[in-house]
Amino acid sequence: MITRYDDQDVVGPIQADEALLLHSIVRTTHTRRILELGGLLGYSARVFLHALSCKERYMMYTVDLVPVRSQGMFHKTIQKDAVTLTMADIDHKPIDLLFLDCHAYYATKNTVENLLAHKMLSENVIIALHDTGKHRQIAHPLVWSRDYVHQPVERIFAQYLSLRGWQRISFHDDDRMMGGRHGLTIMQRPANLTIMCDDKWKRFYDINIEECKEIQSKTARSAAFINGKREFHHTTDQWVGL
Repeated sequence: MITRYDDQDVVGPIQADEALLLHSIVRTTHTRRILELGGLLGYSARVFLHALSCKERYMMYTVDLVPVRSQGMFHKTIQKDAVTLTMADIDHKPIDLLFLDCHAYYATKNTVENLLAHKMLSENVIIALHDTGKHRQIAHPLVWSRDYVHQPVERIFAQYLSLRGWQRISFHDDDRMMGGRHGLTIMQRPANLTIMCDDKWKRFYDINIEECKEIQSKTARSAAFINGKREFHHTTDQWVGL
């Protein structure tokens, strides 16, 4: 599956270490339906398909303005502007993981806004952005820098999503000496980690019920402020709505 592990310094496709990370994310989450923007030579699609192969009812979609070769019966390629995607294009089921690597800000933003507006992304969708890291040194014909942002679009779009309440973690190695680590940023809406606060927990788990309720109350107010869609009922200690 990882066909070029010894060559980390590829330009364009995901690096082998990044492929391992994405593969692990798919295997360890609810992900069964993936959409990527841009197909290039199909390497990322093959990685995703291998990760999905242990699951049931999975599907991989690639949208690109140019023809992209399908990597198998569970890989659907779509030749069109990603901004015009519809539910019909993705078989009327929401996407669990969205892979962004197109380096055009408004194309990326407008596509994601369209997907969100038409509920084409699942509630717990994972958004993976490639090329969010820095290169310590580069062989660019016009620029040489020890702190070079080689692709600004994904970095600014990750910040845009953060302003809308999305959580993020960036897998970067900006001090990498041998070649650049392109970098991945993984984003998701805040996960629902609410629990029933029980007086018996003090004995078994060393947690005070008052502190349990206080933490969840503050978390609830923060989440309600971010998206204005979900409410927290203190009588049941549970989220309701979406």
